[in-house]
Amino acid sequence: MDRLISTAIRTASRSSKYSVEFLRTDGNFLRTWERSLHIYIPDKYETRPERKLEDSYIHVPSNIPYLTTTLSRLIDHQAETIGDRVGYVVSYQGIRKTFADLKKDAEEMANGLLNLGLLPGDRLGIWGPNSYEWIVTMFAASKAGLILVNVNPAYKVHELEYCLNKVQMKAIVAAEGVATLKYYEHFQELIPELGDKRQTRNIFSKRLPHLKHIVMLTKNPENFPGTYSLAEVVDMRRPENDIKLEKIASLSRPDDPFNIQFTSGTTGSPKGATLSYYGMINCAYFSGLRLGAGTLMSSVVCPLPLYHIFACVGNLLVCTIFGAKLVLPSEKFDAEAVLRAIQDEKPECFNGVPTMFSDVLQHPSFNNYDLSSLKFGVMGGSPCPPELVKDTSEKLGLTTFACGYGSTEQSLATFIGFRGDPPDVFTTTTGYPLAHTEAKIVDSEGRIVPIGEKGELWTRNFGTMLGYWDDEAKTKETIRSDRWLMSGDLGVFDERGYLKIVGRLKDMIIRGGENVYPTEIENRLLEHLHVDNVAVCGVPDERMGEEICAWVRLKKKASKVAELDNYKGVQDELKTFLQTKLAKYKTPKYFIFYTNQNDIPMTVTGKIQKFKLTEMAVERLKLLDLAANSKAEKGQEKTSINCKRHV
Repeated sequence: MDRLISTAIRTASRSSKYSVEFLRTDGNFLRTWERSLHIYIPDKYETRPERKLEDSYIHVPSNIPYLTTTLSRLIDHQAETIGDRVGYVVSYQGIRKTFADLKKDAEEMANGLLNLGLLPGDRLGIWGPNSYEWIVTMFAASKAGLILVNVNPAYKVHELEYCLNKVQMKAIVAAEGVATLKYYEHFQELIPELGDKRQTRNIFSKRLPHLKHIVMLTKNPENFPGTYSLAEVVDMRRPENDIKLEKIASLSRPDDPFNIQFTSGTTGSPKGATLSYYGMINCAYFSGLRLGAGTLMSSVVCPLPLYHIFACVGNLLVCTIFGAKLVLPSEKFDAEAVLRAIQDEKPECFNGVPTMFSDVLQHPSFNNYDLSSLKFGVMGGSPCPPELVKDTSEKLGLTTFACGYGSTEQSLATFIGFRGDPPDVFTTTTGYPLAHTEAKIVDSEGRIVPIGEKGELWTRNFGTMLGYWDDEAKTKETIRSDRWLMSGDLGVFDERGYLKIVGRLKDMIIRGGENVYPTEIENRLLEHLHVDNVAVCGVPDERMGEEICAWVRLKKKASKVAELDNYKGVQDELKTFLQTKLAKYKTPKYFIFYTNQNDIPMTVTGKIQKFKLTEMAVERLKLLDLAANSKAEKGQEKTSINCKRHV
């Protein structure tokens, strides 16, 4: 009787795509069954419900169930159902892989990783630019039950050391390097004995006490003594390890931590946001549903770095879940490579951060490529200037456009626009909350503010991180006990529920008692016909406490003219222009003109590091004495604000 019941349940489970957990009659577990993946894709893409908010709180209910699975089960499902479909194209490598290919490659790598002695829960790093091997490593980590750590490709030695030790990384998969960075040289500086003939490839290092293995993505392993090549790891696979992988898969749970992504470091030392399968997969799922993935979007070109949440979840996982083709044009962003990939692969969608769209539009060869396949664009990762959104939509011939808002701590996005939004909406807002999401704008006491009033954005949904790795204090500063995540971003809701980000709480400039938001000034300056790019920061001032400084890059023709009078004429023109748009106290006292985008400190994903920008402005404007005098006072003020808002 017991066996008949078990057989019936297994048969029903296979046919309905649902599974259950059942018991022996004696009360002991016979076998654990998880609900199988069932991806619901509606016939029509989501549209905004008609509503009128009375205050700055919104909850978006949904009858679409969450996905309760892991990356390992996800790729198994896709290999079984759409296995022969091309899902991953890496143009510069000449690679085209199907979903079945990725499953096979991930399983072979996972099998080999077990032979290195890695155990479920160990941290495995992936360090390098975009590549197919990066994708394989991500899914292999899931199959082996490991926690993947995304390492910024631009890290220098001290940053790498911090990252490795912070999460106690046991192994790392590394490319040969990117641009002028040679990763093996970094390892040699941290591990002087690396490659010594007296040493084995099992690492023992005083500076990196937890690191045991380095796996290089190379075809020339002889150039990297003391490390394994990925091919060698794959060759280590053993048949008996397949049984271990099956057991690991059966024990893995959607709520398990899977990914550690370090914050960009725009305001200080990076923190390791720890994300679960559940949060990452559902963020990709509901973001994809909002954008029409699976119905209106079958191919995406992604020039974003895979180590970042926007590419990793918002592109790679979205495409994997909805069976769309992901196109990676180059190992790091290259505007012409993007143009070439669009012409060759005919994607409908182009995802990127604002600077990427800007560089593609301004590329000298822009008009030489056929970009007619593009129908849709998504801009995110940092504030989206309305003028750039408008130019992008018009010049790329996009029929629709969407901006989004999110963060690493939220596993991706919490707000995304709808495909049917008119230009006056997608050029001025960062979207509408995702399904199953709560959001509110609050004052310094945590009280919800009226519609149209500025305040800090708080969100609560499935994507909220588990916490910062090994940093309970920082976690409590960001996530309240009731699971509201305090974003640190200043925003405004309109009565429809759309969000407009006006700045960062930490970036806010307090000039003579008036709160000034850099984003507002930046957006107005970008409307000027001579301005190509701009970043606004605060600098110390003896009388006003803080003053406003604008870093401006002019368009080429305007820059040549401005140089003749040392930029005085254009500075006066910009001040006059701003005073017709904004209150006079928001006009910058200082203007610093630059010509090279590399002069501005930015993260790899195009976010401006405002704290570094302020330091540079202080030095350039010779305000060092003022900065020293005001540092303690401002630190105390910020501390009191932070403490107050967390009550």
